[in-house]
Amino acid sequence: MAIGARLNSEVQSLKTATVNVGQANAMLQIADGGMATIDDIMVRMKTLAVQASSENLSAVERGFAFSEFDTLRSELDRVADSTKFNGVQLLAGQDVLGVDPTVFAAGAADIGAADGFVSFDIAADATGVADTD
Repeated sequence: MAIGARLNSEVQSLKTATVNVGQANAMLQIADGGMATIDDIMVRMKTLAVQASSENLSAVERGFAFSEFDTLRSELDRVADSTKFNGVQLLAGQDVLGVDPTVFAAGAADIGAADGFVSFDIAADATGVADTD
């Protein structure tokens, strides 16, 4: 009887482990979907930044690029904030493992004319048009 009880206990433990693995898989799929969306947004943001750095664009066109860039930045935050599993935010901008996130911040690298950039500034003036040099 003791052997049967032990085997029954192990079967129940394995069933619970199977459920846990299924839930972990679902959580990873949700996180992967959110990260794929963020990747698409960041690729578009990079494309806009490169286009805006071209001297072939007028101030109005750069303003449109800035507007889309700003909208994409808001969408990136929205996706990160709304990617949740069982109420747990998966893509929150939290300090993970003591890594300083400012180390990876945009603009940390010195990008210059040798890299193909003349100048690009995404700060808008009072009219909402991006101020570009």
